[in-house]
Amino acid sequence: MSEIKWKWPAVVVVAVGLIFGLTTSAFAYIDPGTAGAAFSSLAPLIAVLGTVLLFAIWPFRMLYRWARALRWYFQVLVYLAALAVLGACVAIIPMLFAG
Repeated sequence: MSEIKWKWPAVVVVAVGLIFGLTTSAFAYIDPGTAGAAFSSLAPLIAVLGTVLLFAIWPFRMLYRWARALRWYFQVLVYLAALAVLGACVAIIPMLFAG
């Protein structure tokens, strides 16, 4: 397990070194006010996407907590039912947007 811990930082350092080492200058100027404009336009989008993701995951988290308290054969039934509901949702969503 100790071997795995040092591999990822080494890979990241090598990748960043290659990116910065092999690139040429961009001849671009970024205005000091650009960061504020970029953040003010991207922050609401990130917040909305995070909220939607949390609301989408919430029922499955509650289902997982509830199923953990059950015996293993009931857990299998609960997970299969959840998988069936998820499959039905995936099948229905394209029909909602079909013109």
